This record gives sequence, C-alpha cells and structure tokens, in this order.
Amino acid sequence: MFRSGYSKAAEELALRNVKLFREKGFKKIITICSGCYRTLKMDYPEVLGDVGFEVYHITEVISSLLEEKKIKLDEVAGG
Repeated sequence: MFRSGYSKAAEELALRNVKLFREKGFKKIITICSGCYRTLKMDYPEVLGDVGFEVYHITEVISSLLEEKKIKLDEVAGG
C-alpha cells in the first residue's frame, strides 16, 4: 500500500498492526515475503518510529541457524 500510493491507508493499517503485535507481546517477526519484510522492517519504523519488535526474513533465520550449527543443510533441503 505504501508503494502503491495509498499512504494514509497504509499508515492506518501499520498503526493497527503494530498495536496488535504489541498487545500480543511479539518481540520478533519472521517473514517469508520480501515485500512484507521491507514493509515491516523499513516502512513501519520510518512512519511510526520504534515499533518495538525485530523483523527477520526466513533466509536470515536459516543462515543464522546454520552458522550456529543448530541445523544442517540437509535438514533444510529436506534430505
């Protein structure tokens, strides 16, 4: 919505979402969608300031788990 020119509607939705995330006590959000990642990670803080949670793309999470040796590549690849 932010990039489609619906700034006001996007800001209202962002406010509702952040309020809900805070009420639920979310500290981290993991997304598989690059567009959602950008919106949550960059657009929300730009418009609302500190949103109170961290945002990660699933590839960041998998990479971190591989580096920490908490999972193995064959587990990720399903084989």
